[in-house]
Amino acid sequence: MGQFVILSGSYETHENGNTDPFVLQIFSSGNECVRLEVIRQGTDLEMTLISPQGAIWQDDDGGVDTQPLIKAITNVRGWYPLVLSQFAGAPANADFDLQYGRFASNSAQCSPPTTPRTNNAKSDTGAAGGLSNPNSD
Repeated sequence: MGQFVILSGSYETHENGNTDPFVLQIFSSGNECVRLEVIRQGTDLEMTLISPQGAIWQDDDGGVDTQPLIKAITNVRGWYPLVLSQFAGAPANADFDLQYGRFASNSAQCSPPTTPRTNNAKSDTGAAGGLSNPNSD
């Protein structure tokens, strides 16, 4: 905690038209700053981070030029799926470098923090929040 790691990955579209977004699990102890920044990209990427409780942080162009940047103040200890894909879902074959770091929640690395785009999170008691199923009884 308190330093960056650089991870390299690829976004690919196969000959049959299937697109493979880059998917990774990011750990957080909860109530901390998780900073994710694409620092090199071969196509215009979008990044989405999902909390185990349902909060979603998403960014397309918040970093340098068209590079995504998420500065999340996490809400629970656990594994957060991270997805990187071409911002419009277009076919592409491109490599990228992702800078990942975990810091104290009051760190300048997360100032200002990225606001969760959607939050249908469960409460601490486990009760579901957000939308109800219109097909349920």
